[in-house]
Amino acid sequence: MRTTSTLVAIITAAFALQVSAAQAEPPLRDVGPASTDPASGTAQVIANRGRVAYTLGGGRVRVINERLAEAASVTEAGCAWRGFGAGQLLWNCHAAAPGYPFGYSPLVALDGRQRIVLGPPPLPPGGHGELPIWWGVGLHWMTVYYDADTRAYVNRTTGRVVYSPGEVLRARRHVRLITDVDQDDLTRSLCAPLVPKLVPGEERADVVVAPLAYRSPYGATRSGSRLLIGRCGARRLTVLSGCARTCSDPVVGDGFVAWMEGTSRTRTLNVRLLGRGRTWRWRVDIPAQPSQHLLAALGRRLFILAPDTLKTVRLPAPMRRR
Repeated sequence: MRTTSTLVAIITAAFALQVSAAQAEPPLRDVGPASTDPASGTAQVIANRGRVAYTLGGGRVRVINERLAEAASVTEAGCAWRGFGAGQLLWNCHAAAPGYPFGYSPLVALDGRQRIVLGPPPLPPGGHGELPIWWGVGLHWMTVYYDADTRAYVNRTTGRVVYSPGEVLRARRHVRLITDVDQDDLTRSLCAPLVPKLVPGEERADVVVAPLAYRSPYGATRSGSRLLIGRCGARRLTVLSGCARTCSDPVVGDGFVAWMEGTSRTRTLNVRLLGRGRTWRWRVDIPAQPSQHLLAALGRRLFILAPDTLKTVRLPAPMRRR
């Protein structure tokens, strides 16, 4: 009897260890060197349309796909890398050039066949004298940056300018639309219960719309200090984190949502495996001068920008709902 009991105990313990190992966080894998952009002083990683772009060093930006194969490696000496979208990389160059005494912005296609040089946005200064800067690129619209709370959008074909696409008004009225520069009408529909949320802006009296990461059927956003997630067709949004130590904007991939918590150089990376009922956590170092783009989701792969390395982890496939 004792032999049988001992054998059962050993089998049970071995099974428990296997289950524990299966649920444990996998190690983060190094993709390759990463560095702070010398022109902007920041580092960032951006996912768009099946590819990820990140600062490689020396002013160079590298673009890879979900399989980690290189799609492009582009540099603009002395220029700050700003955006990635619609198969193009956008820089801001503050130095004068022939025909552009106040700086210019190269827009470079990944296939290397097209390079467009834009002058400063043909827009007036902001309310406090801020000069507009080209900041993002989409299929149909480009984003113009004034300050942390002010954006304008310029149509790439017609030149039409939209100073405010009604983001704040839509959020106040709980309209299920968000701004999308890849859409001809600059809007994208959300499913219930997802809705844009208002959060405090840089000025205490200001409110802005919190970024909403959306990959159907999931969306994640901030509300006050909390991080929320919703699934299409659910009754309400649920709380991912109370963000006691400050949360970054979330990113949503295929079956997971990820965010960072903390304010120091070492932060906690959180990944909620949607439909699996568990969250993985890692302690990671971040660049000394980070942008808001330290995480990027591409399919089932998450990319994390560390001080000198781009790291990645491939998440398990989402569980099917019965």
